[in-house]
Amino acid sequence: MAEITTETTAIPDDVKRPADRKVKSNKDGSRTVEVRGLSINVSGEVLDDFELLDDLDALDQGNGTRLPSVLRRLIGVENFKGAMEILRDPETGRVSVESGAEFVSEVLKAVAPNS
Repeated sequence: MAEITTETTAIPDDVKRPADRKVKSNKDGSRTVEVRGLSINVSGEVLDDFELLDDLDALDQGNGTRLPSVLRRLIGVENFKGAMEILRDPETGRVSVESGAEFVSEVLKAVAPNS
Protein backbone atom coordinates (compact mmCIF):
# COMPACT_ATOMS: atom_id res chain seq x y z
CA MET A 1 0.00 0.00 0.00
CA ALA A 2 1.30 3.47 -0.90
CA GLU A 3 2.06 5.90 1.87
CA ILE A 4 0.10 9.17 1.83
CA THR A 5 2.08 12.26 2.72
CA THR A 6 1.24 15.93 3.02
CA GLU A 7 4.54 17.13 1.60
CA THR A 8 4.45 19.19 -1.57
CA THR A 9 7.11 20.00 -4.09
CA ALA A 10 8.06 23.65 -4.20
CA ILE A 11 8.13 25.26 -7.63
CA PRO A 12 11.39 27.14 -8.19
CA ASP A 13 11.05 30.91 -8.59
CA ASP A 14 12.67 30.92 -12.04
CA VAL A 15 10.07 28.57 -13.57
CA LYS A 16 7.70 30.35 -15.95
CA ARG A 17 4.08 30.15 -15.00
CA PRO A 18 1.36 29.96 -17.65
CA ALA A 19 -0.18 33.33 -18.40
CA ASP A 20 -3.10 32.07 -20.47
CA ARG A 21 -5.59 32.63 -17.69
CA LYS A 22 -4.48 36.13 -16.79
CA VAL A 23 -6.65 38.95 -18.02
CA LYS A 24 -4.56 41.85 -19.24
CA SER A 25 -5.69 45.21 -17.95
CA ASN A 26 -5.43 48.38 -20.01
CA LYS A 27 -3.77 51.50 -18.61
CA ASP A 28 -7.15 52.88 -17.53
CA GLY A 29 -7.89 49.70 -15.55
CA SER A 30 -10.35 48.34 -18.10
CA ARG A 31 -10.01 44.88 -19.58
CA THR A 32 -10.43 43.93 -23.20
CA VAL A 33 -11.65 40.40 -23.78
CA GLU A 34 -12.85 38.57 -26.85
CA VAL A 35 -15.83 36.26 -26.68
CA ARG A 36 -17.20 34.57 -29.80
CA GLY A 37 -15.46 37.09 -31.99
CA LEU A 38 -16.86 40.11 -30.13
CA SER A 39 -14.15 42.34 -28.68
CA ILE A 40 -15.44 43.75 -25.40
CA ASN A 41 -13.86 46.51 -23.34
CA VAL A 42 -14.97 46.01 -19.74
CA SER A 43 -14.55 48.90 -17.32
CA GLY A 44 -12.24 48.22 -14.41
CA GLU A 45 -15.04 49.23 -12.06
CA VAL A 46 -17.63 46.84 -13.48
CA LEU A 47 -16.96 44.09 -10.96
CA ASP A 48 -17.17 46.57 -8.07
CA ASP A 49 -20.92 47.03 -8.50
CA PHE A 50 -23.33 46.19 -5.71
CA GLU A 51 -26.24 45.72 -8.11
CA LEU A 52 -24.18 43.33 -10.24
CA LEU A 53 -23.44 41.38 -7.07
CA ASP A 54 -27.17 41.25 -6.35
CA ASP A 55 -27.87 40.01 -9.89
CA LEU A 56 -25.16 37.34 -9.60
CA ASP A 57 -26.60 36.21 -6.27
CA ALA A 58 -30.06 35.96 -7.83
CA LEU A 59 -28.57 33.83 -10.62
CA ASP A 60 -26.93 31.62 -8.04
CA GLN A 61 -30.33 31.20 -6.38
CA GLY A 62 -31.80 30.03 -9.69
CA ASN A 63 -33.34 33.27 -10.96
CA GLY A 64 -32.36 33.14 -14.63
CA THR A 65 -34.35 36.27 -15.42
CA ARG A 66 -31.35 38.27 -14.22
CA LEU A 67 -29.10 37.02 -17.06
CA PRO A 68 -29.79 39.97 -19.39
CA SER A 69 -29.15 42.44 -16.57
CA VAL A 70 -25.84 40.75 -15.70
CA LEU A 71 -24.75 40.86 -19.31
CA ARG A 72 -25.69 44.55 -19.74
CA ARG A 73 -23.81 45.47 -16.57
CA LEU A 74 -20.73 43.52 -17.66
CA ILE A 75 -20.41 44.58 -21.29
CA GLY A 76 -22.49 47.76 -21.62
CA VAL A 77 -25.54 48.56 -23.74
CA GLU A 78 -23.75 48.88 -27.11
CA ASN A 79 -21.86 45.60 -26.71
CA PHE A 80 -25.11 44.01 -25.51
CA LYS A 81 -26.73 44.81 -28.85
CA GLY A 82 -23.76 43.30 -30.70
CA ALA A 83 -23.87 40.20 -28.53
CA MET A 84 -27.57 39.72 -29.26
CA GLU A 85 -26.85 39.82 -32.99
CA ILE A 86 -24.10 37.21 -32.61
CA LEU A 87 -26.39 34.94 -30.58
CA ARG A 88 -29.53 35.44 -32.68
CA ASP A 89 -30.77 32.32 -34.47
CA PRO A 90 -31.01 33.25 -38.17
CA GLU A 91 -34.04 31.02 -38.69
CA THR A 92 -36.17 32.20 -35.76
CA GLY A 93 -34.72 35.67 -35.18
CA ARG A 94 -34.59 34.93 -31.45
CA VAL A 95 -31.84 34.53 -28.90
CA SER A 96 -32.43 31.36 -26.90
CA VAL A 97 -32.10 31.42 -23.14
CA GLU A 98 -29.53 28.63 -23.36
CA SER A 99 -27.39 30.54 -25.84
CA GLY A 100 -27.60 33.72 -23.76
CA ALA A 101 -26.73 31.88 -20.56
CA GLU A 102 -23.71 30.24 -22.19
CA PHE A 103 -22.54 33.63 -23.47
CA VAL A 104 -22.86 35.23 -20.01
CA SER A 105 -20.82 32.37 -18.57
CA GLU A 106 -18.14 32.82 -21.24
CA VAL A 107 -17.95 36.57 -20.58
CA LEU A 108 -17.68 36.05 -16.81
CA LYS A 109 -14.87 33.52 -17.32
CA ALA A 110 -13.07 35.88 -19.69
CA VAL A 111 -13.38 38.91 -17.40
CA ALA A 112 -12.59 37.13 -14.12
CA PRO A 113 -11.07 33.73 -14.93
CA ASN A 114 -9.89 33.05 -11.39
CA SER A 115 -13.24 33.75 -9.73
